[in-house]
Amino acid sequence: MLDAEEIVSVPVAREGGAEYIDRARPAHVQAAVPRSRKEPLPFHASAAGKALLANWDKSAARNFLGSGRAVSLTHNTITDQPSLAAELDRARQLGYAVDDQEHRVGIRCVAAPILGSNGRVRASIYISANIARMPPARISVLGRTLCQAAQRVSRSTGDLIAA
Repeated sequence: MLDAEEIVSVPVAREGGAEYIDRARPAHVQAAVPRSRKEPLPFHASAAGKALLANWDKSAARNFLGSGRAVSLTHNTITDQPSLAAELDRARQLGYAVDDQEHRVGIRCVAAPILGSNGRVRASIYISANIARMPPARISVLGRTLCQAAQRVSRSTGDLIAA
């Protein structure tokens, strides 16, 4: 995945959000916003979180949507239940989720779910970059690439990831 020449991360769902279990960064790419591995990504405002949330069972996703935890972090953050539900439907249809400056201004991310053999989501894999390196036209290319990578990881090690 480093051939995408961007930061690639793998988080799993935890109580407070999506937490990193691994991250790789090409030598020439600096993190746009340094972040701690301990700081969880919000489910509703990150591609990684939306890839997880879109693949939860319907009742768990509905509980999250109705919880009021979808707070605004930027002017692009989706916080209302109908719009967020539509965004999750879109992620399921495409096979990948997008964060277009919803978590951090100036940063775009694309994520795909990693599934266990039982079809349950175990983790997500995502690429993050500043908006200059990830223009809208690149999102679908990276999304398709991530879907392929996530399918390979799902088949080879999906059940080994402790979600």
